[in-house]
Amino acid sequence: MTGRQFTRVGTPGVFGSTVDVGLPLNETTVADQARKAGYTTAMMGKWHLGQRKMFLPTARGFDHYLGIPYSDDMGAARLSPCNSSSRVAAAAEDGRIELDDLTETYGDWGFLDDAAEARAKAAADPAGLFLPLVHQEGNKTTIVEQPLDFANLADRYNDYVTGFIRDHKDDPFFLYMAFSHVHTTASNQPEKQYAGCPFQNSTRRGKFGDALAEADWLVGNAMQELEKQGLAENTLVLFASDNGPWMVQGKSAGSPGLLYGRASGYWNVGKGSTWEGGIREPAFAYWPGMIQPGTRSAEVVSSMDLLPTVSALLGVDLPEAVIDGRDMSPILFDKGASAHEFLFFYAGNHCHGPREGGPRGPAAVRNGKYKAHFCTSP
Repeated sequence: MTGRQFTRVGTPGVFGSTVDVGLPLNETTVADQARKAGYTTAMMGKWHLGQRKMFLPTARGFDHYLGIPYSDDMGAARLSPCNSSSRVAAAAEDGRIELDDLTETYGDWGFLDDAAEARAKAAADPAGLFLPLVHQEGNKTTIVEQPLDFANLADRYNDYVTGFIRDHKDDPFFLYMAFSHVHTTASNQPEKQYAGCPFQNSTRRGKFGDALAEADWLVGNAMQELEKQGLAENTLVLFASDNGPWMVQGKSAGSPGLLYGRASGYWNVGKGSTWEGGIREPAFAYWPGMIQPGTRSAEVVSSMDLLPTVSALLGVDLPEAVIDGRDMSPILFDKGASAHEFLFFYAGNHCHGPREGGPRGPAAVRNGKYKAHFCTSP
């Protein structure tokens, strides 16, 4: 979002659902950069950079927003029965909803601000119990529903995204779709995953596969709307994942596949680690007439490259700050080389933060085809 390492920005890694802090207000986001170029900006999905109004998307460069303002495992949600119009929560017979408390897990990894968490618990904020669906238009913020209903969340997202593309077909726009699919959700959902009725039990991969299929449907509909509105040849589409599977969640979180690292001797080679199964992710770029179909690159890039790349394409000067990302336009359009001489990675647990008395520096670094690990997680 900022083109900067989270340690440089000063964030703890993960903001809790009830804390009163967020992405520092002096940071410039990629949405801010797009607005400087006259683009209308919109976001769908997971924000997780602070849920107080001053930190929400429309205060950080976006004109429109619909989504969950933090991680979908930080509160309970509903999953309405597909054969009923009633809306009920997945709860025990006595009406209680019992959830796994993941605060301690995030904390043990060094990804939480202890002081902010303590203030939040003292305030007993109900945001920590039920997931909200938040809609923003300019300065107006509305909680559409709380707890939100996973049975129709994808439909809401689909209408929002396709409607935004249709309504702004004659204007330059920047649209950011941040999926909560297939992040594991609260324990009151089957296999800690969710999908709307058309996709429930639709795959051989269980609830995880159903969630993945629904995400694919949403992406496909957005692409179809671009084609329908005649915008495909004038739109750069970037698609990427953020991290590997959260291995403590088992099959509900996916698999690191060939990047399992069986010989490493570590149980966690996925999310939270700096092994390849945790940080090496697929990415796709699509722009007819500008990007040659079927081309591939093994150059090292990072999600931090989004801000400098978008800024370069829009002709907007970079913020007056240290930018860790690099413009990846030469890789996208000219089969060029990565502008990263070194790319540093930070890990949780004892590799980052004071909880285990470990180092605060980077846990690993990549230089071309070489990689060094300074600290490894268990």
